[in-house]
Amino acid sequence: MLTDSAIKRLKPPPPEQTAPDKHSDALGLQLHIFATGRMSWIYAYRHDGKQRTLTIGKYPSVSLADARRKRDGARQQIQQGIDPNQTKQQAKRTEECLDTFAHIAHQWLSDQADAVKPITQTRSRRMLENDLIPMIGDKPIRSLKASDILAAAKKVEDRGAAEVARRVIRLAGSVLRYAIRHDLADNDPTPRLGEALKPRKVENMARVSKKTPIRDKPRRFFAA
Repeated sequence: MLTDSAIKRLKPPPPEQTAPDKHSDALGLQLHIFATGRMSWIYAYRHDGKQRTLTIGKYPSVSLADARRKRDGARQQIQQGIDPNQTKQQAKRTEECLDTFAHIAHQWLSDQADAVKPITQTRSRRMLENDLIPMIGDKPIRSLKASDILAAAKKVEDRGAAEVARRVIRLAGSVLRYAIRHDLADNDPTPRLGEALKPRKVENMARVSKKTPIRDKPRRFFAA
């Protein structure tokens, strides 16, 4: 079995070695050491008659005691007929869904419901569901780029709704700033993004030039 002091004395294999050195603890738990110095906990087990491995975590972020606890948890799942790798993958998919623009946008919409008028809430929901979520809803919010949001706005602009396209950009910015406040995003790429859209058409009012004759008001005559 491994000990903390024994782990600290372990040396990585030579640089030319591609496979890691494997040091066994107990009940299938192993510490793999790579030539780069990286050390990972691996749990080797059998499920449905097949040999499998589960990556538990990196040492020293995951200590020996933590690795053993995670190994024991995985062994309990196997005893119940559950493959711990499937459990890990399902948890990862759930976490990824929680990090998407769509999930966080609905959180933002719910949290600001009491602070805005119902008509504003309805308009925001409609733009989210019609214009933003179909384009960027499944993307992790931390990975969103200005080009992703601009593409969604451009699609709205192409159908002739230029002002709605600008509102879409502002709405995406509101969601991103909400995510930043909750440590779910790192930056908001929407400021000045509206400049990439077509400029607004300004219709000038007809001006009265000095040459334009101005009719005198009709005079009123009163009887003496």
